[in-house]
Amino acid sequence: MADVSPARENILTQETDYNSSVSERFFQKVGGSINFINDRQTQYHTWKLNGPYSNGVGSEIDQVISYPFNFEISGFIYYNDVTGGTGSTIVDVLEYDNDGNLVGSIFSTKPEVDSTANSRSSTVYDQVNSSTIANPSGHTLAVLSKTQFDAGNILVFKLDAAMNSANGFMLGLWIRGR
Repeated sequence: MADVSPARENILTQETDYNSSVSERFFQKVGGSINFINDRQTQYHTWKLNGPYSNGVGSEIDQVISYPFNFEISGFIYYNDVTGGTGSTIVDVLEYDNDGNLVGSIFSTKPEVDSTANSRSSTVYDQVNSSTIANPSGHTLAVLSKTQFDAGNILVFKLDAAMNSANGFMLGLWIRGR
């Protein structure tokens, strides 16, 4: 069975009035509206490296993500603010279980930006629809190896490598409950 196509359609008063017939079209609107909400109701979390960040290589940086419900990643973005002179910036997200045991990286190909990338460039990926929205020159498209997580599991940002003299980087995840 296929899903009803997600669509943001308002239900009209005339469709719900007393003595109105309940039609197939009405239920298509209701189902489409519910699927629209289910597909697009997300939370957004970012990790930011403000200013020069090369001293943080090898460190788990910034805050962690954890939710009291099972969740999934529905997309991601990474943004390069000011490109460095040489090398690449490579970041990772590590998963830890409820007991604090390292499960591993959530990426099979990590987000990477090299010194040929333009400043203020970003990669954007829609995981739900397997669609690359933006992947400019100098960016390596990340590939998620894991998108489904259990309640209480923790995601941690790690800086693996940094471009020489780079300034500002951001990784963002769109997350929704499952």
